[in-house]
Amino acid sequence: SKGYMNNPEKTAEAFFEFEGLPAYHTGDVGTMTDEGLLLYGGRMDFQIKFNGYRIELEDVSQNLNKSRYIESAVAVPRYNKDHKVQNLLAYVILKDGVREQFERDIDITKAIKEDLADIMMSY
Repeated sequence: SKGYMNNPEKTAEAFFEFEGLPAYHTGDVGTMTDEGLLLYGGRMDFQIKFNGYRIELEDVSQNLNKSRYIESAVAVPRYNKDHKVQNLLAYVILKDGVREQFERDIDITKAIKEDLADIMMSY
């Protein structure tokens, strides 16, 4: 690849030369054993792959924070035994008085989903 189309800044950040050869910063962390085996250690950023989509957890958190019901929120992945993302969890702090507006927690969840329906992907 020659880089990102019409984005020289991102190209300069991601592409470089290593021992005279073109290379690319993937955002992955890894090490190589003495035997030449590459060990994958995870991501340097907060990007995950979920249901075939690459998702930035910070984007999910920022969108959750747009809800009229949420004071603060953070999205975190939940992994299965195969270390694949099983689902996303959201830890939220509700705005004052929100809990009293709903009888059950599931009703709060539904209201937040409806509130954010235009900006969030369905799952």
